[in-house]
Amino acid sequence: MKRLFALCGFALALALGPVHAQAPPPQRSARPVPAPAQIIGFAPGTERKLADFSQVSRYFTTLAAASPRVRLFTIGKSTEGREMILAAISSEENLRRLDRFKDIARQLSDARGLNDAQARQLSREGKAIVWIDFGLHATEVGHAQVSSEVAYMVATEETPEMKRIRDEVIFVIVPVMNPDGLDIVANWYRSQVGTPYEGTNPPVLYQKYAGHDNNRDWYMQNLDETRVITRQLYREWYPQVLYNQHQSGMTSPRIWTPPMDDPVNPNMHPLINRGITLLGVGIQQRLEQEGKPGAQGFSQYSNWWNGGMRSTPCFHNIVGILTEVAGGRLATTVTIAPNQLPAMLASGEGAREPSTWNASPWPGGTWSLRDQMDYMVTGSMAVLRLGAEYREDWLYNRYQMARDQIAAGKKGDPYAYVISTEQHDWPTALKLVDVLDMGAVEVSRAKTTFSAGGRQYPAGSFVVLMAQPNRGYAKDLLEPQHHPNRTNGPGGTPKRPYDMAGWTLSYQMGVRADMIKDAFTADLESFVARPLHSLQRRDRGADQPPPRLRRSAEASAKAESPARQTTTETDRRTNAAVKTAMAALKRGGKVGLSATRFYIDETNAQARPLHLPRVGIYKSFLASMDEGWTRYVLEEFDVPFTSIENTDVRAGNLRSRFDTIILPDQEAEAIVNGHAAGTMPPAYGGGIGFEGVAALRVFVELGGTLVTIDGASTLPIRYFNIPVSDALDGVRNTEFYCPGSLLKMKIDTTQPLMAGMPAEQAAFFVNGRAFDVGARAQGVRVLARYADAADLLMSGWINGANRIAGKPAALDVAIGRGHVVLTGFGVQFRGQPHGTFKLLFNPILESAVDGAGTTSSQGR
Repeated sequence: MKRLFALCGFALALALGPVHAQAPPPQRSARPVPAPAQIIGFAPGTERKLADFSQVSRYFTTLAAASPRVRLFTIGKSTEGREMILAAISSEENLRRLDRFKDIARQLSDARGLNDAQARQLSREGKAIVWIDFGLHATEVGHAQVSSEVAYMVATEETPEMKRIRDEVIFVIVPVMNPDGLDIVANWYRSQVGTPYEGTNPPVLYQKYAGHDNNRDWYMQNLDETRVITRQLYREWYPQVLYNQHQSGMTSPRIWTPPMDDPVNPNMHPLINRGITLLGVGIQQRLEQEGKPGAQGFSQYSNWWNGGMRSTPCFHNIVGILTEVAGGRLATTVTIAPNQLPAMLASGEGAREPSTWNASPWPGGTWSLRDQMDYMVTGSMAVLRLGAEYREDWLYNRYQMARDQIAAGKKGDPYAYVISTEQHDWPTALKLVDVLDMGAVEVSRAKTTFSAGGRQYPAGSFVVLMAQPNRGYAKDLLEPQHHPNRTNGPGGTPKRPYDMAGWTLSYQMGVRADMIKDAFTADLESFVARPLHSLQRRDRGADQPPPRLRRSAEASAKAESPARQTTTETDRRTNAAVKTAMAALKRGGKVGLSATRFYIDETNAQARPLHLPRVGIYKSFLASMDEGWTRYVLEEFDVPFTSIENTDVRAGNLRSRFDTIILPDQEAEAIVNGHAAGTMPPAYGGGIGFEGVAALRVFVELGGTLVTIDGASTLPIRYFNIPVSDALDGVRNTEFYCPGSLLKMKIDTTQPLMAGMPAEQAAFFVNGRAFDVGARAQGVRVLARYADAADLLMSGWINGANRIAGKPAALDVAIGRGHVVLTGFGVQFRGQPHGTFKLLFNPILESAVDGAGTTSSQGR
């Protein structure tokens, strides 16, 4: 059976022995270990009760103090300063030897220095490290609530199954991945219990910057929480199995489990998908044995995208799965009638009759928080049992995957990627190296000049050799994605990707990373892993590399960028120049702006004096992740801003307060109307209304700059009577669709708002838009256009490219003395595409030029 494991995981799951639904109550250890209810104050899952982070954290602290089978670790701080925790649960003997078992996991994950026989011996000696995390998406309340219960069960139950789990597995549990969000949601729910708004979601993001996007940050690692967990995964524990808990809508299957839908990303080792299938079918089988219907698999979630808490570890040779348990109204029970449930599956099968991956459809009924947690307990126990059952296989497979990735890298095609010092924006190239390093990609630096792929590279250039354990991850971030074209049946309509289709990081960031196909020789030096303290975002500003990279860059100063910065002037091509200028203005210094440079505390005939920008960011009570990411990017580059809400906009007099107002990605109707009356407490109902629309128009007419990102561009198009339309308005998604792909733009670099941009740049296009401009339009300038259809797609997938090819991607529209800047894509999407940040920075800078907006805008 162990040989079959490497070939077909799910066949093994079907061969597992039965788990009896009506097992006798487990015997407890003699040691008095408190149950969660004794510390939290109520049993998790109690109707209309939610534990907050302090209660969950206090329970784990108490559990670790009471049980020798539990060891608790503090691992770093959340964005808002809460101490994140992780626990290791296993037998007392295993915990005594914990350092040894962690070292075995590390050696196997690296593979170098081992042969197959040595790896087999280590696999026999080692223990499977199974990671299960809870509480990532805070409005999916069940998993954070059940974490203490799962920990208590594993630490105290004395069944033969649980004893074997403790003997064979080191269970690594993160009880709350998003402590800030848990408190936001718990406090909101408590405040609304007994009101008409009980069970609603908070009117704010449940993570300061990202909200739901905290599960979309796992290769870029902008968030503190992501960085803390990433270090634990790739530099501390090296797990072989990872289980990331999620929840979905009330009428979804009671639980979705793997296997995953197609397509499969070719940069994942085949053993990843085999292991995922094994775990998913094992969960399904245990649910059926315990009389829990409604498990569904296969359709919907694919194994293509890189960037999620589950998916990114798969590119690091960790078998990562997720499940999606149906949610409710937070901790309030719901009743779901049979006719409310979907009639069809995404695969086209009927949802109400048994099928291969929906063998026991749920018939409807009541669905409580306790029900949700019971399904999560079953999923967790199934994964832990499989961890014990195939302990040696998990360990050896981790070695085999690393061994195979290294061997593939040595063969070449690609052999390496080279990030030359000759860049359009050198500090952003350093940022890319920083991101790769945080993700456990080995990056080297050339001590001297060298030749590779027919090119000469300067000393100081960075080299990412593919012969490394995490080759699949490095390759996936640096090469373009080519999502397969699939149809719904032969000759049918295109089958759309589930999530992001392309994300090539060097393209997003505007950094040149050359693929080198064949082997070459260079004098390289390696960089060691950074200390934990440097992973915290608050310790460093944006585009500031870690100390070791900064020292290396300084040591090779002669080979840096052709346009090196000095203490008195900085190159506008670099995003980091904005941070320098803001710092000077904040200390009372003088800053001048020209088409190509910032002049700090020195005069220049070409420079226009700047004042500290006055920026407003619209913050809707329909909480917008894009609004959070906009705040994040401006904070990273020290650009001051004020958040403005509906009442601020409706009050008017905006020009006296702001030079620039930013409307993050949100459709016009959502901005204008907000929450419908009666769906939220009155203080959070409605939007800016037509009164607010009029106030924004006056703001622009009086010389202000209004920046509208992606969906927000529909507001001036609909309400400002400008000669611009949305080229995709009314186009069906069968005629045009482009989810999360990188599209090439042609930039008009003569425009002041495009200062510092290259002639071509990738746009991160996520179901965005293009514009049509009236034939006789006055005062409209095209800042950027999408490339021709044949040249448009850089990475990802697109259907209907001709619909936007050659059309404007960004516009500058003059109204009165001011401007409206419209973009058809997320210029700051998830804080990732540094290559288009200037489409946010430049309008802000131009609006802060002394005297801007006081004369006719036709002169700009």
